[in-house]
Amino acid sequence: MKNPATSRVIGSVALVFGALIVGSATHLPAVAAAEYQQWAGPQVAATCASSGPCMQETNTKAGAGIEGVSNKGNGTIGQTKFKSTSTNGAAGVLGQDLSTQGTADSGVSGTSTLGTGVQGTSSSGYGVRAGSIATSALFSESTYGDGAQIIGDNNDGTNSSTNNNSTNDGIGRSGVWGHDDTTDGGHLNYGVAGSSVNGTGVIAVSTNWIGSDVIGGTVAGSFPDFTFYPALSVVSNNDNVPMDILDGCSGAGPCSNGNYVVRINGIGDEYLTGELFTAGSCSAGCAKTRGAGRRVISYASHEAQPTMEDVGEGQLVNGRADVALEAKFSTVIDQGARYYVFVTPEGDCDQLYVTGKSAIGFSVRESHGGRSNVPFQYRIVARPYGSTSGRLPDVHFRGGHSHPPVLR
Repeated sequence: MKNPATSRVIGSVALVFGALIVGSATHLPAVAAAEYQQWAGPQVAATCASSGPCMQETNTKAGAGIEGVSNKGNGTIGQTKFKSTSTNGAAGVLGQDLSTQGTADSGVSGTSTLGTGVQGTSSSGYGVRAGSIATSALFSESTYGDGAQIIGDNNDGTNSSTNNNSTNDGIGRSGVWGHDDTTDGGHLNYGVAGSSVNGTGVIAVSTNWIGSDVIGGTVAGSFPDFTFYPALSVVSNNDNVPMDILDGCSGAGPCSNGNYVVRINGIGDEYLTGELFTAGSCSAGCAKTRGAGRRVISYASHEAQPTMEDVGEGQLVNGRADVALEAKFSTVIDQGARYYVFVTPEGDCDQLYVTGKSAIGFSVRESHGGRSNVPFQYRIVARPYGSTSGRLPDVHFRGGHSHPPVLR
């Protein structure tokens, strides 16, 4: 020690030992060791008026510069009474790493066997503040527990943002960046996960741009056994009721008050409040034209109940013809239900009628015993296989939600 505090400590210890010698020589009553500790301990405290430290220790070998140990209290207490400004501040404890080689040292290190390694609290400021110029300001890693656990009792658990100017540097950054770096080939991890008991699990909001941009999806396997993985997967909580798995709303959300413009439920039904347009391959909903790159809107007819239709041609021979249902068409219709056949002759003959309808075909006859040999066209209207939908079922609205029709 190289300051007045050192002299005080040595002087105090000398006085204590002197008192012990005198007391022993004069046969004074023995004083308990705890009382000596009370006399000697406070004498270490010292004050000074200096721009440098009041006390400084330097260890030129591998030991600690200062070690504080307490069996029942804090090992070391550091305090500052400096009235900080907006540009400078002081610390109760300042730990510095002044090494010029390697990156394994720490300015402050805290360890614990069962408790908390480092704890910071504040009544009105930051509990812990971390800053860095070239790398992550805060690095947290755990072998078996969460890398970080953050709880806000009356506010957000985490509030993070980016100040990156993407207009100037052309690079997009994120307020939160979560990623799964495992390479074992499993698909159960999440880059970002959000959950809620009664609120919204994840919300995406943008004032002047896209609220949520989803990129992903792939194809696995080889032809013809391909497996397609979508860019966006939406799953309903309830498998027994055709709950909505996707709602699109107009106005403020979430879509819970019947203000939807599009709905898709868990059994694949889709409901639109507007019209459906497509500019794809024109397999449905639009029609190709002979003009290069030109398409026109086509319209679908409305039916009172689900139907499966087929058309074909036949030939009367002496006023008679038997028509077999095409094999593929026969497998997609309800063979136990009635179907309808409409015939149109393509030549001069008496009226034609249909008879002998069965699960495998039907017969066409000319009226009044006619014996014409003219061709004819036919159209079959049948009920689809497995269809249980009723005729013009109602769509019921309950509790602000539109519910799919009851299947009969």
